[in-house]
Amino acid sequence: MSGPDWGPTASIETLKLRALMLRRAREYFAATDAFEVETPSLVRVAVTDVHLESLEVRHAGGGHAE
Repeated sequence: MSGPDWGPTASIETLKLRALMLRRAREYFAATDAFEVETPSLVRVAVTDVHLESLEVRHAGGGHAE
């Protein structure tokens, strides 16, 4: 099965620069004994961890996020 060719839309120079910036940030945090974590910015349901707070998010027009 074959499909269309896929490739990044960024130039290789841009991708290399991005990788360098991420590496330097991670090196800094590793040197300061910080932990890297991944957290969702917006989710449809509240968190299940009692130690995390849910945040109310409003659109620029003043309405609630759905």
